Amino acid sequence: VPADYALCRECESCALSADDIKKGSMKFLTAPSIDLMLASKLPFIVTDYGEFSSHRTNEICEFAGFHPKNALRVRTIETMFSFINAGLGIGFVPDTLIRFGNFEKHPVYFRTSSPFSQNSICLVSKKNGYFTKAAKEYSLVLKKLVDSGTWRV
Repeated sequence: VPADYALCRECESCALSADDIKKGSMKFLTAPSIDLMLASKLPFIVTDYGEFSSHRTNEICEFAGFHPKNALRVRTIETMFSFINAGLGIGFVPDTLIRFGNFEKHPVYFRTSSPFSQNSICLVSKKNGYFTKAAKEYSLVLKKLVDSGTWRV
């Protein structure tokens, strides 16, 4: 949510900074979810593709009890992030974009309790099959991310 939106002042106790997310602060781990109905009148920026596409945004908002007012439709999540920063609307972004995106300016972040805003992570391999060095390294990185709280169970 752009920092100058009234929603940020109304829900200050739920607000998360980029540093909270990047460092996995206690606030990041314990912050309550925002009541998304408070965002029902705000313009949403959505993407055509990816994990937070317009379809996923609709699911999240409809679970909260409203249909989002889509202001802009963009191709990439990075463009959506830039438009949110510019104050053109709000949107859903994954915490990995904040952790690894290397952005200087950030909006205000809020957690949502919608089951549609969560993804499952599965690593599948053949039992007793060969595991390449790259696959082993990838699985270790994935485990570190999961253990650090980037994705919660």
